Parts: sequence; structure tokens; C-alpha cells
Amino acid sequence: MRLSVTQSHTVLAGGPCRVRLVQGDATIFGYHMRRNVNVVARPWRILPIHAVTDSELEVEVGEGGTVTTVDRDTIPDGWKDLASTLEEDRRVLILGSTDSGKTSLATYLYNNALSRSKRVILVELDTGQSEMCPPTTMGVALSSTPVYDLYNLRPNVIYPFGYTSSQLDVRGSLKVASTVAEGLPRGLVIIDSDGWVMDEGAALHKTAIVDTFKPSDVVILGDVGFMDALSELGDRLGFELHLLDRPTAISKRRVEDRRDLRVMNYTRYLSGSSLRSIPRNWSSVEIVVSHFSELTYEEYIGWAIEELRSSGRIIMNGVIGVQSLDTSRLGIGIISYLYGPTGAFESLGLFMGSDKNFLRVFTPYRGPISLIKLGGVVLSRDFEEVHVLRVPP
Repeated sequence: MRLSVTQSHTVLAGGPCRVRLVQGDATIFGYHMRRNVNVVARPWRILPIHAVTDSELEVEVGEGGTVTTVDRDTIPDGWKDLASTLEEDRRVLILGSTDSGKTSLATYLYNNALSRSKRVILVELDTGQSEMCPPTTMGVALSSTPVYDLYNLRPNVIYPFGYTSSQLDVRGSLKVASTVAEGLPRGLVIIDSDGWVMDEGAALHKTAIVDTFKPSDVVILGDVGFMDALSELGDRLGFELHLLDRPTAISKRRVEDRRDLRVMNYTRYLSGSSLRSIPRNWSSVEIVVSHFSELTYEEYIGWAIEELRSSGRIIMNGVIGVQSLDTSRLGIGIISYLYGPTGAFESLGLFMGSDKNFLRVFTPYRGPISLIKLGGVVLSRDFEEVHVLRVPP
């Protein structure tokens, strides 16, 4: 359908939805739409298309999608004020609960910063509702390309964590975050964090994240449960604390919606996978999850199988012994991270165990694999989450 939009009004395109700018000038989180180029709002995502001038849009709405128009700019004034002050070598950490607008703010700051900088460094710490990175990982993107959705960026570096929530392995989460911080180049850095903010454990985790990245600016969207601790930390580290409004247009997602989004993101990185048999002496195997890092992979897979059996997640016939830890016939595997001979991360995969001669990996990657790191989430061949391997109580 054709939609006429008055200057300064905003179209809220809720996915799934496709929008094309026909005439005029319009922006999405500071990204200037190009004429006759489709913009896609993904499911459970709202894109605020703001008319800088009177504009004409062509809109296609998918099942469950929505399109509404409001007579204002939905970007809060505080966001605009912060964006106007960011310069090179600033480091901005964004904190807020789930669905508070953290990624929207990161996108807006990123696009506005590119109008003054040749590149911006984006850090993604949210391993459950990731945009750039595969679920269960953190990552860094160094980019000079404006985007309306961070999903359209690919990270330059990916850091495996192994879980979709930092609460499942706090020590491991902070260890990975520390590695991310140590590897950051100089420049304007925008850090998007996860939504765990409202209990004592969250306070300890997030203040440790602040201490790790030592930001120049900490942004709070909505309520968090540790404002006093942040204020004290700000006095010690010297960062500026910004309390900003949440956006008025945001999609509230159920737990089931977030799980479905992860399936879409797993699929993005694992589509085209097939089962590979890799000679055991060609690759080494490590465990990323800090609770289990002292186990051999055979011990870890054996424990995982028993965990799945006892939980009722799978029904197995026969006995799977130490010499045959092959889960490929069950159609399940543990999320894994594959590295080539140079030590560079190459791809995701599903580790489906081994027999006495071969390692089984379900992956789209066809190159040599020298190292396989195992996470803590079990997926099906359709990339649905089957089970989370938690530390025993």
C-alpha cells in the first residue's frame, strides 16, 4: 500500500513488514533511507520511520505485522542530546532491562556518530538477544556503514561464551567480557549489554562490567536495581551517568518470542549445515563453559547425555558408552565454535560427539578445523533449543 507521511510525523513499522521510500527524506534511528531500497522490519521489531520532509512510502505488511503513524518524532530528546556530544575516544556503556530500548539507542548513537567519525566500534554483550552475533557469543564490529538494524552488521571478532544468559555462568561471562575489553582498539565505542539488571546478582555483574570496560559514559534506560552502586563507581572511575527515557515505541517480547528470535539467529549462522566426520587426531576439543572447563570432552558429552536422559528431553535406545558418544543419530548437538589452523574463529557448529575414530560436527563450514570449543546449549538439527547444560546444584 502507498502511505503519505507528513513532515515530522513517524510511521511505526512493526515486523514482519517491508517498507520502501518512494519520495521525500526519512530516517530510521538516524539512518537515512535510500530511494526505492527495501527496509525490512523483522518479527517482534518496530522501526520508527521519521519523515524529515513530506514523504511517500510503499508498505507491505506480513502476517502479524503492524503499521501506525504518530504525529511526532519518537526518538527521546535525551537521546539526541547525548548523540550530539559523542566524540572520538568516548566509550559509552548502555544498561537497562529487557525490552528497554538498549539496542535502539545503540543503533541511533552509532548512526549519528558516523556523521562525524569514519568508523564506530560496536560491542555486543547480550548473548541471548544478540543482533550482530550468534546467540551464546559476544562480539565486536568495527564499521563505517550506517544501518537501520544492527542485525545487518557482522562482527569482526566473535568471543564464545556458551550460554544465552550471563546468569548461568557469571564468572565465565565476566572473563569473556574482560577479553573483549582488552582487545578493543581506540575510537568511539558503543557497548550494548544484556537485560539482567534488577537483583543483587545483577548489581554485582553490571558493576563488574562497568569496572572492566571503564566507560566515559554510562547510560541507564528505565529502572535498574543498583543506582547507588553506580553513582559510587562513577565517583571512583570518573564516568558521566545519563538517565534517559525509554522509547515510546518498542515491541514487548514474550519468553517464547525471544526463543524464536534466537532460532532465527542460529539459522542465520548454521543454515546449510551437514554432518562432518573429522579424524580425532586432527582437532582438539575444549569446553568454554567455566563450570565444566576441567572435564575432558568425553566426560562432558557423557554427562550431557545423562542429563538429557534424566530430564526426559530425549529417549535413547541402547547404551552409549565412552567409545561411542555419538549423538548424531538423535539429531541433537551442543553449540560449538570452530577454529581453523591459524587460530581464527571460522564458524558455529553443533558438536554431535564422537566414536573411537572421528569427531562429529554439524556445520556449514567446509574448511580445516583445528579446534572445537563446546558451549552449554543443546540444539536440534532445526536449531531449536532442546536443553541448557547447567552446573549441578
